[in-house]
Amino acid sequence: MSTLQTTNITHADNSGTNNLILDNTGKVSIADKKLYCPGCIIQVKQTVKTDTWSSDNGSSAWEDVTGMNVSITPTASTSEVLVSWNLNFGVDNGHIGWKLVRGSTDINIGDAAGSRIRASGWWHRGHADDANDIINFSGEFLDTGIATTSATTYKIQMATPYSDSYQAFLNRPGTDTDVAWVGRTASSITVKEICRAS
Repeated sequence: MSTLQTTNITHADNSGTNNLILDNTGKVSIADKKLYCPGCIIQVKQTVKTDTWSSDNGSSAWEDVTGMNVSITPTASTSEVLVSWNLNFGVDNGHIGWKLVRGSTDINIGDAAGSRIRASGWWHRGHADDANDIINFSGEFLDTGIATTSATTYKIQMATPYSDSYQAFLNRPGTDTDVAWVGRTASSITVKEICRAS
């Protein structure tokens, strides 16, 4: 059995650039974002929001949740993006809906059905005491339709469609009384570029 001893491996057409570097501990270094291994994670980006957010009182339209967005620049147009979220919402009354958006395109929402609102998540406050609650939405969605190597932003939008007078909140309940039994939380959105076989 023979052993190949080297520190660098370079492609014949890639003059002057080391594609693989091997140090004396056996560690292999690969050029940034150049690993091709279908199913592997290439890069991870995350946004964590620890402060609170309140929807626009007086509007039931979809609103961007300030600070709940994350941008990623895929290394290949064949890549997929795995989006994960951990959202903590409160509401003072009525219903709240939220949805996942890529750029200006809604993704991971339900099918159209009459007047029903297409969303990624939904909650109805069924009791007056629910104004003291924070509801958690956590999950993942594999976005297979990006087909770009340009910077791509994922964000969360929220609406209170039942009434223009109701408000939705992030990281706090509808009532925010300064007492020991009212909580504050953190929310996050994470994106992972996944290598896919071309």
